[in-house]
Order: sequence, then C-alpha cells, then structure tokens
Amino acid sequence: MGYARWIGAAFGGMAGGVFGALAGYALGTVVETLFSTADEGSQEPHRRVRMTANGERNSFLMALMILSAHIIQADGKIMHSEMEFVRRMLRANFGAMAEVQGEEILRRLFERRKQQGESAWSREIMQCCDELASAMTLEQRTQLLALLSEIAKADGSVHPDEVEQLKLVANYLRVGSEAIDF
Repeated sequence: MGYARWIGAAFGGMAGGVFGALAGYALGTVVETLFSTADEGSQEPHRRVRMTANGERNSFLMALMILSAHIIQADGKIMHSEMEFVRRMLRANFGAMAEVQGEEILRRLFERRKQQGESAWSREIMQCCDELASAMTLEQRTQLLALLSEIAKADGSVHPDEVEQLKLVANYLRVGSEAIDF
C-alpha cells in the first residue's frame, strides 16, 4: 500500500496545482485507510482513520500544516490574519470540516514546537521538506513555497525572520531561495 495517495496527488496536481495535489493526496490516503481497514478486518474503521489523520507523518496535508505552522510562528508571533489565511485555504479546498481540523492541528503543532524545542523542531522541518521534495515535482514545490509566502504576507508585512525561514524551507525543498518573490 501507499501508492493510492501518491497517484491521487499526481492526478490532483495535474488538475489543480498544489491544492489539487493536496486534495488528491488526502483522498488517496482515505482510500488506502478504508482498504487497509477492510483487509485487516478491523471493527474500528473510524478509530483507524482518526489515528491516520493525527499521527501519520508522511501525510501531505500534515506536512502542509507543519510548514504553515512554521511560517506563522517564524516572526515569534501567531497572527490572526495568517491563521485566517490558512483557514480560508482549507475551507475553500477541503471543506468546513478540514478548516476545523486544520486549526486544531496547527494549535497542536504550536504546542509541540514549544515542548520539543527549536533544534528538534528544525529537524522536523528539514525532514518534512525532504519528504515533500522526494515526492513532488519542482513545479509543485515552487507552488507550495508560493503558498507559504502568501501566509507570511497575510498580515500585511513580511518580517525578516519570515524571509529567512522561507529561504531555509526553499533550500530544504530543493527549490532555491531565488524562487521567493516579495
């Protein structure tokens, strides 16, 4: 297993860019979860889906939330306008339920960053970007970086720390910091 999510991401990416890839990946993950649950004969399919959504590190949507949380906190503040940008993006592309779940995931990620410290968080960002760079085309990674840049701009200004973190993410994604456009 594991191919349905990437196939969904590929078709979604061709049809709708980064947002299409996100939707395709999420749909592929759900399909895989349902089939693996049926194969295992589990009597708790809802529990399995919840565990997948909360704990699967290589989930594309989770990776997006990790990078979004990183950029939102890059300047040391969690701005309402940046959070609202992410909410609108989730609502527009995945529906109202994803908006609620995404906000909860972001809050957990903010807390996890505090608990684990900056060096562990930095390793997580690097690993997340490495996984994405291995699974996405250069065009998709560039679109993802553009989305993260829009999050940074959502409060009306881009702090130098946000620029620094966007450049770092760009390098981790193997896009190059020259792809950042302000």
